[in-house]
Amino acid sequence: MKYVLAVAISMLLGCTFAVAQQIEPKTESTPAGAELAGMTVQLTPYGYIELPRGYWAYLEKDYMDAWTGYIEKFDATSKIYFAAGLSQSPFEVYTDPMEWTRTLKMGDREFAYLLVKTNEIKRVIVSVGSHDFFDFGIKDEAEIDGFLKIIGKYRKGRCESCLNSRWTKGLRKSLEKRFGEK
Repeated sequence: MKYVLAVAISMLLGCTFAVAQQIEPKTESTPAGAELAGMTVQLTPYGYIELPRGYWAYLEKDYMDAWTGYIEKFDATSKIYFAAGLSQSPFEVYTDPMEWTRTLKMGDREFAYLLVKTNEIKRVIVSVGSHDFFDFGIKDEAEIDGFLKIIGKYRKGRCESCLNSRWTKGLRKSLEKRFGEK
């Protein structure tokens, strides 16, 4: 019994140490005027995103074949909802209130996005592979550009050195200290 307890404590300490290593801030020097780097988070098993300083992401629901969660500023002034997996495309759902659809090329990648207006609220929806990103209310073109700049950092695949969005919700205070705006 003592052996099993010792192994369990050892495993728990090892996991805690691994998480602590993952949330260490990047110490690389940044050129004057450059944005401070934030954290990189594995959103779902199929994609990850590099977030600007002041943002974090967490997984809200895991349905085994579909995932939902949020990317938001620590001060809660900006929130982006994400969904991935076996879910219906927003381009099929929003047909009537759609104001426009556009395609944007960032680097070697191209993705489609649309503007939807429902009940006087404008929302930008971006579809990248099996991931969809929804902003919670756009006021002007500058906000659209900021939203697209964040989503442009999304990458398909696994990231072994990233924080996992399944565990970030419980680490919010620690993450805010390390990656909050300074």
